[in-house]
Parts: sequence; C-alpha cells; structure tokens
Amino acid sequence: TVSGTYSSAATRIAGICARSTGSFYNCTNNVNITISTSGGSGYAGGIAAYCNGNIESCQNNGNLTTDATAAIYLGGICGSLGAPQKQIANCTNTGTIQGNGTNGTGGICATLNNSAALISNCTNSGNVSSKSYVGGIIGKANGKVEGCTNSGNVTASTDSAGGICGYNTNSSRSKGGIVNCSNSGTISGPKNIGGISGYGESLISKCYNTGTV
Repeated sequence: TVSGTYSSAATRIAGICARSTGSFYNCTNNVNITISTSGGSGYAGGIAAYCNGNIESCQNNGNLTTDATAAIYLGGICGSLGAPQKQIANCTNTGTIQGNGTNGTGGICATLNNSAALISNCTNSGNVSSKSYVGGIIGKANGKVEGCTNSGNVTASTDSAGGICGYNTNSSRSKGGIVNCSNSGTISGPKNIGGISGYGESLISKCYNTGTV
C-alpha cells in the first residue's frame, strides 16, 4: 500500500510500478497522481502504467489527473494492458480519473491493446472524464470486458463516452465484446454516448444500464 501525492512530467507514471512484464496481486494505491507532460504520448495508472502481466485483486483510491496537451492513456488501475491471455480481474477504483486527451481514459484501464486480453469482475465508482474514448471501466477496448460494474459518472467533452467502454474496437465474437456488465452512472457528451458503450464494433451481451444518458 502506498499513500501520498505525486506529480511528474514522466511519460509512464504509476502508484506501484510504471512498466512491468510481471503480475500484481493485492496491491493498493492511495496516492494522488498528476501528469503534466507536454511531450509525446504517455501512460498512467494507479497500480501500473504499462503492463504485460496480470493485475488481480488490486485497488486504487487515488485521483489521477492531467492537464497535459499530449495524448495520455489514463486508467484507475492500469494505463495499458497489452499482452495476450493477460487480465485485470477483481479490481476496484474509487478515485477520480480526469484526462485531457483522445487516446483513452477509463476507471479501470485506459486501453486493452490485445484481442485476447481481458478485464473481468472489476468495479468503478470514481467519476471519469476526458476529451474522447472515455469509459467507466475501459476507454478503448480491443479485448473482452466481462462481469464489470460502473457507478461513476462518465463525461467526454468531444466524442465517445460509455458506462463500461468508450470505444469497443474488437469485432471478434469469440474473443472480444462486453458481457454481463452493468452501469448506473450518468453518461454525458456531445457525440456517441451510451449506457454501456459509446462507440462499438463488437458484441454486447447480457448487459444493462440504469444510468442517465
């Protein structure tokens, strides 16, 4: 467990570990993280910024914010999960996630970069906002999201906000999709907003929304 406040212009920032090919179990971040980089794209997460391993039973309670003009992947648990057959499972975010870019911003993860990656049984109650591709669970998903719940408010100032996923890009019915998920948060934005997904190219099954859209 880590606590405190951290501000940096680094391109990868996390409460526990910035970049990892290993796995995380039972970790908790209470640090508030502010990203101020104005250079190239970056990654930030309460547990990991860029991960190619599993993240299980972890919790983020810290707020993640950025005023950066660069494209920042910002997620409550992880900025990017990029390896096949890896997952974020049984994780919780309660912190506010406030982005300022178009790459992806999510209560649990900013982006799933592999069609065989998975987010399962995760919960977000923090408010999530950014310019575009904003989701209560995942900003941009090229993998599968299953059994997740969002109660935080989700806001995109330009495009694509969803209670679970901002932009679901995986068209494979066998690997991708959003299954058995629910949203009760308020979803707002000027274009492509949905209780479950803002913009979708794949399967949505057995999901329900009770939040205002």
